[in-house]
Order: sequence, then C-alpha cells, then structure tokens
Amino acid sequence: MRRGLRKLARRVRDRALGAELQGEVWRDRCSEPRASALAATTEPPEAPPTPPQVEQPGPSLSEADQALHARLVAALREVYDPEIPVNIFDLGLVYAIRIAAEGRVEVDLTLTSPACMMGPLIVESAERALRETEGVLRSGVSIVWDPPWDPKALPEATRLELGFF
Repeated sequence: MRRGLRKLARRVRDRALGAELQGEVWRDRCSEPRASALAATTEPPEAPPTPPQVEQPGPSLSEADQALHARLVAALREVYDPEIPVNIFDLGLVYAIRIAAEGRVEVDLTLTSPACMMGPLIVESAERALRETEGVLRSGVSIVWDPPWDPKALPEATRLELGFF
C-alpha cells in the first residue's frame, strides 16, 4: 500500500511540475537504478509562469482615478490570507485593477491554490474592502486561475518573511 501511495504522490508532484502525460507510462522510480533516479531529480524544473504585475495607473487616467487606484491598493493591502501572515496584494494574488466610469471597479485575483478553503473569505474581504473605499460606487472581484500563483513569483522581501528560500 505504501508503494502505491508513493507512486500516487510522485504523479501529483510530476503533474505540478509540468510533466507531460501524453502516452507516457508511469514507472515506479524506486525500481530504477539509484544513479538514474538521482539524475532525474537534479534537472532544474521549468520556470513558473509569472503572474501579471498590477501596473501603476498610466497618464491616461485622470488625477481622481489615479488617487482612487492608490486608495484601492491601500485597501487591498488590508486584506490578509488567514493562513499566511501577508496581505493579498503583496502575496501577488491581485492580478488586475480596472477603474471604469462612475465609480465602478473590477479586480482580478487568484488564490494560492484552487482548493484553498479560505477562498470565499478572501474574496468576501476583498469585495468589502473595495466597497468601503472612498469613490467606489460598484465593485466586483473575479477569481482567475491563469497563470497559476507560484511562491517563486513573490518579491524577495516577502519570500524571506515567509521563509521561502
């Protein structure tokens, strides 16, 4: 049974690292010679996709919209993932902030995992923070999964704070 669980864990890990499954037969790496198993693990993994960075508002936005953008960023920095002691903006979970006419705001964000149990709480907290921001009349939060969040995309200061090396 343990062997089956190890094999399943390897499949999940390989899928997470981007291994292709096109006609490939899964092998139990424990049965491979030690040297080839080590060689397979020393290959550098592919670089994770980097999430889009929330851009500063361009000169095309009015001064009022630029000020609103700054207030929105400050409001989103007050929303924390309950499982991680860092706000969602600095975690890189916020992918886009769009300001439309008449005080409408749309935010695209992702979660650390599709199975994140705190996802509804994070979305609700972000929506509340947006609604309470001065100058916002209507707001919406959309969850996006592409590109997936990866801790390697975090700023170095945040990685050090969280202990990701």
